[in-house]
Amino acid sequence: MRFVAMMPAVAIVLAACETMAPQPFDIAKFDSLKPGVTTKSEAVQILGEPTSRGSSLNDHTTLMYEYTGAQRDLTVAVLFDPDEKFVRYRMYGIDR
Repeated sequence: MRFVAMMPAVAIVLAACETMAPQPFDIAKFDSLKPGVTTKSEAVQILGEPTSRGSSLNDHTTLMYEYTGAQRDLTVAVLFDPDEKFVRYRMYGIDR
């Protein structure tokens, strides 16, 4: 009987968790970056703070943006040259 009485509370908590999940990326923001023109700091202003940052041996920098959803995980890698100018982005996705 207690289990049945708790069901409405459990449903409310689960619904709240679903609405608090991160939203997928706005691809138009990534498309607005201009190769050789947009700087890394401008990209962060447009896209927000990345999930992580990395660098390569040839002084290129990568900003990683990650989204984990119920149906799909997405990662967008945004590459910058040694002068901190945007080069390209690549999107990777895994369906669950």
